[in-house]
Amino acid sequence: MPIAIDIFSGFLGAGKTMLIKKMISEGVYVKDLAIIENEFGEVAIDGAYLEENCVQIKEIASGCICCSVVGDFKQAILEVIERYPVKHIIIEPSGVAALSDILKVFKERSFEEKLILHRVITVVDVMRFEMYQANFSAFYKNQIQNAKTIVLSRTQLISKEQLQKLVQQIKALNSGAAIVTTPWEELDGKVIAQASDGSFKEELIKKVRQGHRSIKQVTLLAANTLAHNTFDSFGIENLMIFDESKIKDMLKQLQDTEKYGEILRAKGIICNTKGKWIQFDYVTGECEVRETKPYYTGKLCVIGTHLKKEVLAELFKG
Repeated sequence: MPIAIDIFSGFLGAGKTMLIKKMISEGVYVKDLAIIENEFGEVAIDGAYLEENCVQIKEIASGCICCSVVGDFKQAILEVIERYPVKHIIIEPSGVAALSDILKVFKERSFEEKLILHRVITVVDVMRFEMYQANFSAFYKNQIQNAKTIVLSRTQLISKEQLQKLVQQIKALNSGAAIVTTPWEELDGKVIAQASDGSFKEELIKKVRQGHRSIKQVTLLAANTLAHNTFDSFGIENLMIFDESKIKDMLKQLQDTEKYGEILRAKGIICNTKGKWIQFDYVTGECEVRETKPYYTGKLCVIGTHLKKEVLAELFKG
């Protein structure tokens, strides 16, 4: 029997990892599960979060699935199939990956009898839809256009009128996708799974095979090159121990674009001065800090454009 593949796509900070953890913890994936986790950045962070759920993880540490490590991505899938008796594989691509490029991999003959596309989900943060659509169209719209299911995050923070308008904008990009609009807190993970169950549409596969282009006629090759030319990353391992209030202050300082560059996403894991391990997230002006399980070392990854790495290094030096 072919192994079922679920792809969780979404732009930087949309909530992909959070959605995966929710669906795992609420029984959507019971056993025989593996995760292939890919991050754009110098230091991998999300794998540490997902390891809390005791699933097998194959991280691709450098580059991006849609760009220079397509070969590694295929090898990662084959390695998981050969090494683990899995029935289901979750693939979480980089936030700046072109979803159409990832889907293209699964039309290859070497995978036809081994794998079947099950769920293809794109997570969209409703608070940043307009900004990301305007500034990062080549990646953002590609992820929406090629999804089978769109899961909207943070819908509780906007009005019904705003939500209705946003849904219409998404339908204009992808009229065939199921759209989940109810706040996650009100839904069981199994309900979200039901919205995205079923085999992948043949028409979508045809679009991939025909070299479907995203908005503005950006070809897949151009989008791949653009990802490296547009986004930059900065990372630190063996991060120092900080007081929690200091971490929050550092994250707030990242809003200073003139000093640090345009920070789209920052995330990390660290031991605080009280001996507790915390993970922290920053997405365009908003930050969150929460407790987590111990990890082998502190880590930080920053993603954005025109990053001033020397100044960032000084900030997180402590």
